[in-house]
Amino acid sequence: MSARRPTQRHRLEHLLLATGAAAAGVVGGRGADLLGSALGRLTYRTLRLRRREVEENLRRAFPAQDQAWVRATAAAAYAHLGRELLALLGLASSGREEILARTEALGLYSFREALRRGQGAVVVSGHFGNWEIAAASLTARGIPLDVVVQPLANPLVDRAVRRARERLGMHVIERAHAARQGLAALRAGRVVALVADQDARRAGVLVPFFGRPASTHRGPAVLAL
Repeated sequence: MSARRPTQRHRLEHLLLATGAAAAGVVGGRGADLLGSALGRLTYRTLRLRRREVEENLRRAFPAQDQAWVRATAAAAYAHLGRELLALLGLASSGREEILARTEALGLYSFREALRRGQGAVVVSGHFGNWEIAAASLTARGIPLDVVVQPLANPLVDRAVRRARERLGMHVIERAHAARQGLAALRAGRVVALVADQDARRAGVLVPFFGRPASTHRGPAVLAL
């Protein structure tokens, strides 16, 4: 894990997150969703983290839409990320029985069969829906899960998110070590999960996405092979 020195901005962002997570534990599930949405929209409108990049990608993907639509869609995406983050931190303080009661897992036979044969499995997803809750629902059902992550730019938030994942039973692999550690996990008969919809830059394979070439991570396919 990186030993990056936190800046004042990092401390402010972490304070907002810690305050939101504490409040979410008091107001319950629906209240936590509303609070997470508010934090996400605040990040979009005030902190403006990657706002220009998000809006530019929306304009490229949906050239027929006007600027008002782009901004509304971007704000909604940030709101979703806020809800997802608070849900992860909230689940981390929950017991296994609560997670089982709140989630339903379909198709676990494929996982269990692969694990029974001792060959492991590779799961590929994107930043869509409740991917953190999905991972927690697997570990709660006894699936040994290693998640490949890109460390967050804010080291304080990154540490909080990593601890939450570990408390939920996930083993965290940083993307820089995915090839070696991911392969070792598969050989040990574990499930390796990758949220692989981010820019792979020069290391990726160009595939069409919304009519444009996008650098896509080859890691999931390489691990599966």
